[in-house]
Amino acid sequence: MSAPPAPRRRDLLAGGASLVWLLPGLLALGVLFVWPVANLVVLSLETRPGAPGHYATVLSEPIYLRVITNTAVSALGTTMLCLLVGYPVAYAIHALGTPWRPIVLGAVLFSYAVGTMPRAFSWIVLLGDRGLVNRVLMAAFDLSRRSRCSTTSAAC
Repeated sequence: MSAPPAPRRRDLLAGGASLVWLLPGLLALGVLFVWPVANLVVLSLETRPGAPGHYATVLSEPIYLRVITNTAVSALGTTMLCLLVGYPVAYAIHALGTPWRPIVLGAVLFSYAVGTMPRAFSWIVLLGDRGLVNRVLMAAFDLSRRSRCSTTSAAC
């Protein structure tokens, strides 16, 4: 006597039985994310009588506009830098042979294992007034005074 054939995947998904497994996750997503964000949107649109709306205030004050502009420029610059560095590195890792690929990939992934504070201090060491980048720039371009890499508005 032979065993009955194993059910096909299409048969397992028939009748919406697999959708039942999504319900706890969807419920948690709704309660922990969608509901609070919806409340924040409604709250942000409410105004007091006679007062301008919150969005009108944000878009009319120069300091808020400067913060929004700095944020957008910083986000765009970071995105472009990640694209300019990330794609060539990913292509190089893909193109590497067997002995080197795991080593280079491990070096790239190692940064995720390092905590935030050591990583921040490492950037300070590299980009500081007496840092490695500044010394290389001074030597390469014969600069007499140090540049202020880490204290510019772009570094903030």
